[in-house]
Amino acid sequence: MSFPLLTHIYIHGETGEGAYVGSSTIGQLTGKNDFAGYVYMAPFSDLFWQFSKEKDYESIKRVLGLLNIRYIFHNSDTRIYDQTFPGRPYSTNYVRKFMPSTQKAYEEFIDNLASEKLFERGFYRVYTIADDWYLPHFYIPREVSVYEDDPGVSPYGKASAFFDKTMIRPPVYIEHKACVLLFSSEICDQKRIVTEEGNPTIQFKKVNPAKYRINVSGAHGQYILAFSEAFHKNWKIYVSSTRALSEGAHIPVNGYANAWRISPEDVGGRSEYELIVEMTGQGLFYVSLGISLMTLAGFFLWMWHNNRTQ
Repeated sequence: MSFPLLTHIYIHGETGEGAYVGSSTIGQLTGKNDFAGYVYMAPFSDLFWQFSKEKDYESIKRVLGLLNIRYIFHNSDTRIYDQTFPGRPYSTNYVRKFMPSTQKAYEEFIDNLASEKLFERGFYRVYTIADDWYLPHFYIPREVSVYEDDPGVSPYGKASAFFDKTMIRPPVYIEHKACVLLFSSEICDQKRIVTEEGNPTIQFKKVNPAKYRINVSGAHGQYILAFSEAFHKNWKIYVSSTRALSEGAHIPVNGYANAWRISPEDVGGRSEYELIVEMTGQGLFYVSLGISLMTLAGFFLWMWHNNRTQ
């Protein structure tokens, strides 16, 4: 996550007279998700600003945990916040209305969220967020909260319908219509479902941005596997890379993420096994990417050779 928070990324020019406006350069350069502004934090955008204004740091950490945010990047340059851009993207009736009003105030704000400073050079600092409420990319919830969605609410305020400070860690939030795809209406009508009994232990590894391997051990009964990545119907889950689970077992959770119900019948009654989570339809993309990279490498080799021979 990048601070100061805004709508788009602004990077102050060397002369102090210009700035880059666009999507996150950290995201572009590293391939990592970067929550750099209000619009990127949907459906928690409104709640995050509200909690920031109230300095409700525990609730902020819960929100960041649900978004799988582990690190904070802070550009502490006063030229980009204290001395410049009195209007967009840091206007007093917009960003500064909810977020810290100065770089000094941002330091205090971050100190209440971070557990350790990992890096500092010049104006740039990287912190790790206290892991009280951090949720990994894949996790098994101990408690399910069932809620009713309000279609009239903005996408940036959807979390106000389900966020609950009293939930047991780690929680998962499921809209009622999605819940009945996994459980009975009677169970979903309870609103809160404890799922910790018989939950297995998992370890996962990222193979590439479109494929993950999850090793499961100690499974006894059905459970929910949550995946903190933007929901898409093409995320598929396989048992040992041979058989896909039922489409009905895949639902959106936490207002944006994915989840699957895993039952003993899905895995042949085994207590230890491997699951594959993969974005289907990506094979051609990786082939094309490989060709593009080889072409680019060939171009640079050709340029290098020409420069040497001139």
